[in-house]
Amino acid sequence: MPTTTITVSYVNGAISASPTDPKIAQGANVIQWVPGTGISSINSISGLPNPPFTPPQCSNNGCQSTDTNNVTTATTYNYSIGYTLSDLLTTGTHDPQITNEPT
Repeated sequence: MPTTTITVSYVNGAISASPTDPKIAQGANVIQWVPGTGISSINSISGLPNPPFTPPQCSNNGCQSTDTNNVTTATTYNYSIGYTLSDLLTTGTHDPQITNEPT
């Protein structure tokens, strides 16, 4: 099963998720969110519908979900990432997107 890794970072006062809007191929895919520069933990992923996404499971190393993409037209999903900053121990959210692509 293919895996897409999304790295969440805090650089120069801004939160970013990279890739910003990953394009997920049709079929079953694993999506992982991992802490990057300036982020101590990913606490939650919310707003992704079930299906096609399984409820995200989070630990100190990040969060993971499976996407059973079976769309026939490209579908973009907005969602939120809950995080804790490394140096400030401040929590917050960031709102990127994921796009499921058809075959």
